[in-house]
Order: sequence, then C-alpha cells, then structure tokens
Amino acid sequence: MSRTPLLRRLRLLAARAEAARVLGIPVQAFDERPRALVTRRELVRGAAAAAAFAALGSAKLGPAAWGQAKSQTGASGLAIVGAGLAGLAAARRLRQKGWIVPVYEASSRVGGRIYTDAKSFVSSGQRVERGGELIDTGHKRMRKLVKQLGLELDDLLAAEPPGTQPFAQFDGGDYSFDAAEQDFAALYPKLHKDVVKAGYPTTYTSSKPHGAWLDSLSIEEWIELRVPGGNAAPLGKLLSVAYDIEYGAPVSEQSALNLIYLLGFGATPNGFALFGESDERFRVRGGNEQVVQQLAALLPGQIRLGHRLVAAQTLADGRTRLSFDTDAGPVEQVCERVILALPFAVLRASVDIAGLELAPKKRQAIEQQGMGTNAKLHVQFVDRHWYGLGSNGECFGDTGFQNTWEETRAQAGVEGILNNFLGSNGPALANLPSEGGAENFLPQIEPLLPGITGKWNGLASIDYWPGSPHQLGSYSFWKVGQYTGFAGVEAEVEGRVHFAGEHTSIDFQGYMEGALESGLRAAAEVLAAG
Repeated sequence: MSRTPLLRRLRLLAARAEAARVLGIPVQAFDERPRALVTRRELVRGAAAAAAFAALGSAKLGPAAWGQAKSQTGASGLAIVGAGLAGLAAARRLRQKGWIVPVYEASSRVGGRIYTDAKSFVSSGQRVERGGELIDTGHKRMRKLVKQLGLELDDLLAAEPPGTQPFAQFDGGDYSFDAAEQDFAALYPKLHKDVVKAGYPTTYTSSKPHGAWLDSLSIEEWIELRVPGGNAAPLGKLLSVAYDIEYGAPVSEQSALNLIYLLGFGATPNGFALFGESDERFRVRGGNEQVVQQLAALLPGQIRLGHRLVAAQTLADGRTRLSFDTDAGPVEQVCERVILALPFAVLRASVDIAGLELAPKKRQAIEQQGMGTNAKLHVQFVDRHWYGLGSNGECFGDTGFQNTWEETRAQAGVEGILNNFLGSNGPALANLPSEGGAENFLPQIEPLLPGITGKWNGLASIDYWPGSPHQLGSYSFWKVGQYTGFAGVEAEVEGRVHFAGEHTSIDFQGYMEGALESGLRAAAEVLAAG
C-alpha cells in the first residue's frame, strides 16, 4: 500500500520488475506484450518463487457485518476514548451486539484525521481532504463500509485525461518514468533478495536474521548500499523523496523495512503486488468525512464531545479510572473495560498513564513509536493548466517542494487544485499563512509546470496535523530498530484495556483501512471477553 502517488509509481516499477523476472524477459519487453496476456496464472507458472511469496503473506481479519443493534440496552462499565474512525467503528460494532458504549472525544467534532474541507474553495464548489484521502482497491473493509453506508467512490485514475503523466526533476534535469524504470531494473534483484530473506512480518516476537539486520539499517543506509550511485543518484533521490513524504520523516530515521515491505509486498495475504493493488484509486464522492459522520449518526446519544483524556489509572480491582477535562469541569469515569483509540503521540504527550498497568514493551511503544510531520498545502488555479503540458498534476522534485497531486480529479468545475504534500518539511508550513505558503510554493513548481504561477487565483489552505493537540502528527511509522523492538505490541490487550487506531495495525499502519480494521478488532476482543 502507499499513501502518495509517488509511492504508487515506485510500486508499479517493482511490480513490472517482478513480472519480468518471473517471465524471464527484460523489463523493457514488458511494454511489448499486451497487458491482458500477462496473467497471474502465467506468473505463478513462470517460477516456483511465486509460491514462496504467497506463503509469506499474513492472515487478515475479515470485515464484520454492519447490521442493526440487537437491543437498546448495553453492558455498563465500558468506554471508548477517541471518536475517529477506529473508535466509531468499534462503537458501532458493539452497538450491533446491543452494547451501548459512550465514546469520549477531546475535540468538538468526530472523525479525527478524516476531515473534508468544503469551505476554503466554496466559490467553485470544490473540496479537499485535510487528512486521509486515498483509498486503495485492496482496502476491502473501507470499500465495503462506504457501500453499506450508501455512499459512492470516485475513480480518480479514470478521471485523469488520457496521455497525461507525472513530471519529475532532480538536479535541474528531468527524470522520466522510463529512465527510472531502467534504473530500478538494476536495483530490483537486490530488493527482491532482501524481501525474500526478510520474510513477513518482522515483529518483536517473530523475525528472521535478515529482517532484523534490515531493521537495524535506515532507509538512507539501505539506499547507499543497494542503489547504484547511492543517495546521490537520481533513483536514490527519488526513493528518498518518496519515503520522506510517505512516512513524514527523514529517511535517516526510518527503518529500511519500511521501504522493503512497501515496495515488496501488496495489500493482500498472497504476497507480492504483481499488478499494483496499491493504486490509490478511490475517494468518497462528496468527501471522505461523510463516512465518519454517518457512523456517528448511527450512535445516537453515545458521543461525548469536548472530553479530553488527561489521566488513566488501573485500580486495585482491575478496573480503569479515566479522568477528563471538559468546559464544565473535571469528569471521571470508572470502567470495566476501555478501548483507547487515540494516537500514542497523544498518550505520551498529554495523558498521565503512570498509574496504568502496562507491559514494558507497550510502554516503550507508546513512548517511542514514530509519528509523521506531513502537511498539505492546497493551492487553487483558474484552470487545470498542467493538462496542457501533458502532466496529470503529479510532480516530484528537489526544487523545494516534494510531491504534488491533483485534488480536483472527478470534481466538477474548470478550476484545479494541487496538493503540495510535504513530509519532514511539513513543519515549514506550521506558522505560515496560506497565501505565504502558496507564494513560496509557486516558484518551486514553476520549473516543472511553466506558466503555472500566473494561473493561481489567490486561494490556498494549509493543513498541519502535528499542530493539532488531538493528533500531534499525521500518521505512525516505525523508526530504525522498532520492528524488532516492539512492532506488534501496539494492538495487544493490557489487562482490561484495549487499543485501536491506525498505529496498532501491522498490515495497514497509517491508513484509514488500518483504523477501521483495528476498531473492529478491538470490538471483537471486548465481545469475546464478555
């Protein structure tokens, strides 16, 4: 899976390289065959190694049904903290079983990092996603939930004009997809070997020696070791930009397994993404926030907004005392069981958990798990100027910006909005007015999209999640050594305390799918405990 179009392109390169390897043809020859003729069955026939990839996948938790609650009376003494997608999904699943559980939320709205902005560009009727935006074909739970809520998905790739493509520029020169593919073909055998030897998953309870070694390397070190020319080569720079924005952190801080697994494995239990299931193809028509708003509407009387968790303590009888700050004063709740569905970054920074009984590994994960600093700068133009240049709006480079994509695909209107998506550079937008951010961005993108500066209509907006006290970052990631250090403990139950959120998902960390998966998992744990 990938969160950005740039990583989708890199995964496509990996998929093509793997297909060429299994078929025993040069990657260049892949373009000479009709795509429909290259089937999964043919690829599996082509080499026994394909079966090995299938064996490396991990089991996934199946999606739960979204039926009606059995009753209007629920088990007392339960609480959910956090009304993002994970918390809402858990509450809805429990309600289906007749358990009416209060959901405490610090902010004045539900949804967490799923937040649609329909106001900044209201004159054109266009909207942007302030947080979670793209849904993969392989995100089966999200797609099923959207359908069950009566919503529709827009196919963003189908909305791109035929013949348009991404633009890239490094060191003042263009770096084409064809050139990147040739460079990647030389790298791929090394990547393939690392994937096979590492196995999947690598966690604190299960790892192979090669996986542990890769976890001890940063992405920056892996690029220097594996990419011809290292970090100074165009492909090295492309990979650095890709993973910086993908996880919102410098590649010098990230475990090399972030790169290995994202390029090497797909979103299904069957291993390698031979045809790029991570396609970021969909977005909810009318805005992703409708998903959480509709879930909240199915929980009448359960959501308590403006309740900021300030302390959690395990009592002598095993119950948990939750302490909240509200506008009306302090509130305490003693619970038989609790689902904590809020980021570890918030737990460690804003909640007193000294009295909460936690295993040392869980406490380590709470204190140390990485949190990205991604930011979004949304800039609107009088038209979609990039189409006339042959671009689909997806650009990446080293001129000061990192990656852009068009947010108005499948939206009406002549205007177009580009999202300048920043990773470790995100804090540069923290204290800037929106117009100032746009003025800085335009000369950076101008070399790739000549004439774009004159098309800006003066409208822009900035979203900087690390600046939100209720999130303190964009999404989670594992730093060097953290796969073997504590990965997997995030979701483990501690006494009567359960944990949910994208940061607790092994397979879908950082995605809306991960939040949904984890909420359903936590609800299932509570139901199993009785």
